[in-house]
This record gives sequence, C-alpha cells and structure tokens, in this order.
Amino acid sequence: MKVSVFKNFLNGERITACGVDELVSIIRDGDYADAISDYRCASPRMLSVGRGGEARQWAVDTADNRIPRLCFASEYRRQGGVRRLVGRNGLVLLEIDNLADFPTAVSLRNEAARQPFTMMAFVGANGRSVEVVCRVVAHDGVSDSDATAYVRMMTEGVRRLHYVYSSQLGVNMHVQVQADDTMCLMSADAGVYYAPGAVAFTVDLSKPVAAYRAADVRDVDESPLPGKSHDEAYRYIFYSCWDSVLDSGLSLDDALFEERAISLLARYCRHSGLPQQMCVDRAMTLDLINRDGELITLLFNQAYGNNLVHANPTAYVPLPALTAMKTDHFMRKRFRLRRNVLTGVTQYKPLGAYDTYYRPVTQEVINAIATMAQREGIRVWARDIKERVNSELVEPYDPVNDYIASLPEWDGRDRLKAFAARVPTDNPYWTEFFSVWMRSMVAHWMGLDSNHGNALVPLLIGRQGCGKTSFTKIILPESLQPYQNDRIDFKNDNAVMLGLSSFALINIDEFDRYSARRQPLMKYLFSKGDVTAIKAYGRTFTTERRYASFIGTTNSPCPLTDPTGSRRFICANITGDIDFTSPVAYDQLYAQLVGEIRHGYAYYLDTTAELRLMEYNRRFLRHNNIDEVLQSMFRQPEEGEAAQELTASEIAAVVCGECPDIPPSRVTAVEIGRRLKACGYKGRHTEHGTCYMIKRIKV
Repeated sequence: MKVSVFKNFLNGERITACGVDELVSIIRDGDYADAISDYRCASPRMLSVGRGGEARQWAVDTADNRIPRLCFASEYRRQGGVRRLVGRNGLVLLEIDNLADFPTAVSLRNEAARQPFTMMAFVGANGRSVEVVCRVVAHDGVSDSDATAYVRMMTEGVRRLHYVYSSQLGVNMHVQVQADDTMCLMSADAGVYYAPGAVAFTVDLSKPVAAYRAADVRDVDESPLPGKSHDEAYRYIFYSCWDSVLDSGLSLDDALFEERAISLLARYCRHSGLPQQMCVDRAMTLDLINRDGELITLLFNQAYGNNLVHANPTAYVPLPALTAMKTDHFMRKRFRLRRNVLTGVTQYKPLGAYDTYYRPVTQEVINAIATMAQREGIRVWARDIKERVNSELVEPYDPVNDYIASLPEWDGRDRLKAFAARVPTDNPYWTEFFSVWMRSMVAHWMGLDSNHGNALVPLLIGRQGCGKTSFTKIILPESLQPYQNDRIDFKNDNAVMLGLSSFALINIDEFDRYSARRQPLMKYLFSKGDVTAIKAYGRTFTTERRYASFIGTTNSPCPLTDPTGSRRFICANITGDIDFTSPVAYDQLYAQLVGEIRHGYAYYLDTTAELRLMEYNRRFLRHNNIDEVLQSMFRQPEEGEAAQELTASEIAAVVCGECPDIPPSRVTAVEIGRRLKACGYKGRHTEHGTCYMIKRIKV
C-alpha cells in the first residue's frame, strides 16, 4: 500500500509513492518541521474557523509550497506531464478541525488512537486539527476496478465513520466529501499514532445510518472580549459604558442628571448587548446615582424594550484597552514567553511548533509578531509588541532552579565522591573540600545564603593536556551547559559583574596570567552575594542575584600570591590524567547534592577546615621575597635540638626545588649565605664551604 506524496504542488508538481511506514517516520522525525513550524505560526485566521472540508482544501491549494501534500485514498503517477490514477487504497481521511489550540489537538489525537478503526492519527499541519486515517472494506467485497460501487462504499464509509468518531470523541465533525484525490498537508508530529493492524471498517450498504449531529454552541459560549470569561467581559463592558456616560458632557449640576445618566447608560448597555438584569444590579451600586431601584429598572425596561438590530459589545470599550486585550489574547494563543533571569533576555516559543526550543526575542521576531497580529485585524505596531515582551507581564524563568525542581529523589548511592575522584591528586583533602564546594554551588542556586556567594574555588594545577579544562566542562548537566563560561575577562570589571548573575559556573582558565594585584579583587568577587550591573538590552543598573561559582585551572605550580586569601582556593596538584569522558549520572549526582543540603551537610568550611586549607596551600604560594621564603622553610635550631648542617649551595638547591617560580638568578649560594648571616645564622667553615645549622620547617 502506497501513499501519494505531492511535492512542489503549486509549481509543476512531482508525485512520489511512499510506504505508510516510511511516511510515519517522516512525520515522527519532523523532516519538514521548519516549513511546518513557519506555517503554524503564520497560518491565516480562517484555518481556525470551522469550515469543514473547505478549510482543508483551501489549505491544500494555498499553503507553503515547501510542505508536501498527502493523498491516502489513491496512488497516482505522473505520466506524460499528466496526473494519472493507478490504484486505490481503500483508505479514508477524516479531519477534526476548528480546535482551540495545539494541546487540544494532541488530546484528541490520543483519543482517536484508542478507537479500533484508527490506522493512523496525527496533528494536522496547522497545529489545530487532527487527521485520522481508516481503512474501509465492503462486507460483500468490492473491487476498486468497479468505480461506481467503490465510490458508494467509500462515501458510505466516510459517513458512518463520521458518526462513530463524532460520537466517540464528543466532537462536532463536518461531513467531508471523499474523493480519489482528497488530500491533506504533510505534518510534523512526534506523537503520531500508527497501527498497521487496525480493524478495517466494514460497510454494509443495505443498512443506512443517520449522521451524528451535535449542537454547535460555539457562538453562544464565545466571550465578547478576547481572553476574558463572560462575567469578566460583561463587567468590563458595563463600566466602559459608564465611563462613556461620564465623558458624554452631562452636567452634575443638572437637576435631571440621574435620569439622563441612567437613560444613557441603559442605551449604551443595550447597544453593547449586555444582559439587562446584570446591568440593573450594577447600576444600583454606582456612586453618582440615587440607587432608586424602581427608577433604574423602569429606565432600563424602556431602553431594552426597543428592537435592537445588531449588538456591538465593544462599541464603548476604549480602543487602546480593546487593542491591549486583543494583543494579550493573541500572544497567549500563539506564543509562550518567558524572561530568563540569568541572561535578562525574553525568550519565545510558538505554540504548536514541532520543536520545543525557546529562542531570544529579537527585533526581527518582534516585527514578525506585529505583522501576524495585524493580519488578524489587531491594530498594533512593533513598538507595542516590544513594550509587552519587555514588561513584567512576561513570567520569569530560572533555568537553574527549574532544573533543581525537576530532579528525582536521590537513590542513596554516593556519586559525589566518585565524581571528585575523577581528578587524581595528592591533596588529602580534595574529596572533602570539593564536595563542600559542589554543595555550596547548589545551595547558592537555591538561594539559601543571599548575603554571601560561594567563596570556595577549586584550582586544578597540572601540566597541559591532563584534562583540567575538559573536567570543568562536565560539572554542569547538559541543560545548564549554556550557563558555563570560561572566557570572562577579569580585567573588565563590568563583564565580571555581569557574569556573576548571568552564569552558573565560571572557569578562570590559566589562573596564573592574572597579576598579583588582581587576586585581591578576585577574592572580593568570590564572596560577593549580589550583583549590580546592566543586563542585556538594559539601560540602567540593577541589582541581581549572584548565581555563579568559580573554578580555576593553571599550569603554574605556585599560582597563589596572597597568604590570607589562600583559604578561598582548593588547590589540587594533578598527578595523572583526569577522567572527563565517562558518562555522568547528572540527575542523581545533583539529587544527592540537594538531598545532602536538606539533611544539613555543610556547604561552607568552618574555621578549623579553613586553617587546614591555608596550611596545605602554603606550598602553592608564589614567593618574590627571598627572606620570606627562607623564613617559611627554615629556622634556627633550639639548643640541643638535632639539626642539619648544609652549605649555602645545598640550601639554594632546596629552595629552587620547592619554589620553582623564583628565578634561579636570585637564589645563588652567595645570596643565600648573605641572607642567612643577616638573619643570625652562624656559619662554620669546612673544606666544602661555609655550613649552616638549620632546622627544616615541615609543611
């Protein structure tokens, strides 16, 4: 069984035969998703108006030429430049159209999939319809070569299937004429339903079945104002009528003000098509009226006693207010908007689009939205759309806490230690302190300490190519990868401040390239709790939450310059290759972090831990003063204390080995001897040179 696929339909069509299995894959994979998404965003208003087969045929005749047309009923070939019928499939196409939105279409598709006769069901190209394909057979057997009998069978099959699906799904479907060339548009629907073994619908032409009819209450239920319920709309229109009365020029000093005002209000309400009793009840609550119930009722009876040719609900609604309502309704009906609190950028996603990605609202997007609204009869300009999308009417979206909220329950398995162990290091505190840093990062995302930032910074120290930078890139889960940055310029203060609130993790790559004068500033930034900066597309300074935590990498063995500030850094001397290729169970890893935080695990270092960290980090301090180096490494022995006797050359070799960042030209035997004598060390002349009694300070 082959389906006819018409490509380039509007300009010299090409026909290909496509198997149903292949067609289902095309629809499910969204091969034409781009064209269909554009069509769903820009499809004319008439496609959402119930016109039955006319609307579908209009779409087939006029839709984007990039979208192929599908004919399930017959197989066609193009021979000699002419479309020729080569076979019939016995398939009928039912369409449920005039649906409110894409979610409604998905729901009805799933309902249709439960019916035993449904061979295929998918959301239509416009995102507001459902296409259902069924197979029809005659109980006494009909050959497709008998054209008259075949047409009778298919026509009756469509009519009876219309009855079945209308009643089972509770929808008012239009009876659709079925022909050999009945078509619909190709679609993109990841949830397309396909059951090749579906029950064929058997037609017994000797037993007629009445068509299913349901009351069309759409006009009755339609609200007078877009986006509002009936009660909200009536209330708004009533007070708009009252505003028009007050603006009509009536004088409050007029003795007949109340009668004139009530009469005018009654005429306005009648013209707007408002329910009489509702208007009477509300009129008696107005401050400027004497609340004489009998008089108000009488005057409203007089106004409502006149014949009304045509009600105009919006006649007295101010045009700017009506335009704002229409714009809000249009935006809610066509798009999902959100403001990313990290980037400050408003993002959008068309409702019914095949993909689920949010994209930034650029000026080009604003212009396109304004054009779509104008096509639907809304008098709105691009500047109006821009004001709305950049207002507080757009809901905030926090991608970090959205991820935290989506995490499953922790299964109890410790993945945090294993993740830390990916980094081979001789730091005995690495696993402990790195775990604290990870908890601190998540705790600050959750807003548990708004006065301080995550002041700890893991600093990976090792040779080039051991995987330091690659490891920093696997810390965040995939959904948060856009909020990891390793290109912050710490010489640009505004860029740094903006990065604190715009990223979840900042990697200070090549930490040693920043001068010693910048490290105190960096220490200040590490502990800063909030951020004052200008967000994207902003013009003023705003104070935002800080989200960013820091991690650093360096090739220098002694990158630290500030002894007191060293308590901020978790230095890890890399002793091998870091594992950054094995899969990471992010959801359970972060579920563990959240669970440990909620159970009281520490997400900061106490004083004792800070002292341990500072003591360990002494070996990573960059020394420029040779006196400080000697004092940190050696001392004079106490009387009677065992000590070493080393020459100045031997001491210089020890210093060079421990502090390779000090230029060798500054660590000569002569310079060391002079410094030791100045510090009170006594030398003893030997055949190997002057020796000094020293005691090595253990780190």
